[in-house]
Amino acid sequence: METKPPNYNFAHNSVANNFLEAHPEFLSATEKEEIENSKRFDIYKPLADRIYKFIDDYAAVSPNWDGYDRTERYTSPDTYEMLASFNQLLIGNIPKNPCGSEWSGGGYKPYSSQVGKEEHDYLVKEINKLVNS
Repeated sequence: METKPPNYNFAHNSVANNFLEAHPEFLSATEKEEIENSKRFDIYKPLADRIYKFIDDYAAVSPNWDGYDRTERYTSPDTYEMLASFNQLLIGNIPKNPCGSEWSGGGYKPYSSQVGKEEHDYLVKEINKLVNS
């Protein structure tokens, strides 16, 4: 019978995480990086989730989209600005560039939605606050 080695995924094991933060001499450089990425992921994930929900609710899908090519799914570059920020936050990174998405660009529907506009403006403000910090 084959036995598996224990799972030492330190970034998602709080007891190990706490011990190793107190004793960093036991960590390899890769493990230190994994822990830091995990912390950043936990911080940025709620914003990434909110961006994803916003895009899902309001981004206009191109009528020519074939259902496969993600680079042609949306009608507006504004949505791709938001997606670029989403992708970086999802992996625990601060976006390198400010989010240039504009509600008035026409890529979000319905354009008359005050709730959508407020959510858009909030997300852009939060993304840009991180970029400029």
